[in-house]
Amino acid sequence: MDIESQRRAAIDIGTVTTRLLVADVSPGAVTELARSTDITHLGRDLTATGRLAPEAIERVRDVVAGYCLTIAELGVKAIQMVAGKRAGPDQTHLAANDIPQLWQLVEACAPHQ
Repeated sequence: MDIESQRRAAIDIGTVTTRLLVADVSPGAVTELARSTDITHLGRDLTATGRLAPEAIERVRDVVAGYCLTIAELGVKAIQMVAGKRAGPDQTHLAANDIPQLWQLVEACAPHQ
């Protein structure tokens, strides 16, 4: 890793999959170090209930906990989380009342300096 590059992680929490990408990022270059895609079905029953099910959040929590280990092992300096939108004509965000729980999952991984 050169002086200008920074090791970063992105966690994408979607309605079906949760994904991780770890890369060294520098001006004009991205070097992938780790990538994972896990099917977590976070959005199962979201249309019917309007809420994320506790067991779905737990599945994502377990996957993100594994991602945290990878992030720590690779010495990541910055993490970005993306929570996707639910499919459908109204493009409603994932249940807004559940988003803080998802942010807490990722914040627990944040490097402490």
